[in-house]
Amino acid sequence: MNEKIRLFILSSIIALVAGLFATAFDYAVHHGTLFSKGLMSLGDYWKVIIPIGILIIYMIVKKPMEAYDTSYGVKAVQNELENIKSQVMTIPHVASKLFLSAISISAGFAVGSFGPTAHIGGAIGSQVAYGDKFDDDTRRILIAMGTAAALSAVQRSPLFSTIFVMEVVLAGNYFKYIIPILYASVLATIVDYTLVGGNNAYSILSEIKTLEVDSSIETLNLNIVFSIAIIAIFIGVVGGLYIFFLSEFNFIYSSKNKNRLLTVFIVGVTCVLALISSDFLYVDTSMVLDTHMALNAPFSPDSIRFLAILLFVKLMLSTSQQGFGIHGGNFKPGLYFGLIGGMLIYAVLNYLGIQTPSYPIVMLISAACVISSFANAPLSAIVLAVETIEDTGLIIPIIMAVIIAHLSSRVLVNKAKNKFY
Repeated sequence: MNEKIRLFILSSIIALVAGLFATAFDYAVHHGTLFSKGLMSLGDYWKVIIPIGILIIYMIVKKPMEAYDTSYGVKAVQNELENIKSQVMTIPHVASKLFLSAISISAGFAVGSFGPTAHIGGAIGSQVAYGDKFDDDTRRILIAMGTAAALSAVQRSPLFSTIFVMEVVLAGNYFKYIIPILYASVLATIVDYTLVGGNNAYSILSEIKTLEVDSSIETLNLNIVFSIAIIAIFIGVVGGLYIFFLSEFNFIYSSKNKNRLLTVFIVGVTCVLALISSDFLYVDTSMVLDTHMALNAPFSPDSIRFLAILLFVKLMLSTSQQGFGIHGGNFKPGLYFGLIGGMLIYAVLNYLGIQTPSYPIVMLISAACVISSFANAPLSAIVLAVETIEDTGLIIPIIMAVIIAHLSSRVLVNKAKNKFY
């Protein structure tokens, strides 16, 4: 059989299976979250019972995993690609990781589903890649196809998913295979639409695309340019701090031989913070992306102080949870911190009387900047913005902001002991 035809058939199979499993995982997490929130609404004691129950499950499930425990999410896919001679993502290994990720997200821990979704797709591609005697390059492409297909099915952004995989997962190599990877992404998106129609409530990128972005920045004056630069620098620093603290907590956990007491400690802290305020649970962007609420919010010193405290506490909570062994993705929390940071800097600039773009544009710029900074994916960030806006007048300011944020984050990211992207 012709090699190109064979690759096309395999990409179709991978896309269909990855799209199906990614959609099922997304559905399970979404309804698990609704179930947990329903229990927590019955009484504060559930905010303690649920995390402790998850901790007990962790203790039971993680012990047999420790002999072959490697990583999860995008990092697991990257490890597979780096060690292409031998399969790393075995079915029992991946199933255990995904189970822990699903219950962690549903229980309210500040972790995301983007990484586990990538893990699903990469693992499916891996099963096909090692099912026959393929060369190393073909195996890498099949794994990349699965990753892009799973992400695209859930996020419904085939172009973003393709560029993200090419730029981050494959580290800029193998661009000659962009067409089959894009094909797998589009096909998986069709699978998701077929299964759930327009009801995709758990996609963070879909949430961003609901922003009512202005047709253009009508007056791109020096004040607007200055405010965009300030926003980009601030979000770049937020993204850099996210990776830095994530790296530091992960280093502490690894240096202590993955001591379970650290996991017990962080679960205890999560319970206490949950009793103080439900805002410390989950990675919920609905408040940040509520344009109507933001436009009518009184940006006073008290509201600015609240946003600053929320950003700091959630940043430390999420990075320590992930670093100390709670399973889940780090992409959605990173995007969440960028959006919270965008809301904070928007409030500060408006309080100081400095002219800014409209709130939806600030949120879009913040999303693009944080993806560029913590995920080291400026091209993917620009593609996400281009997929969202309708007018090309915003492209140049967004590209400028993405570059500034990327550069401003490098100092902190380069100091990180472990690179997550």
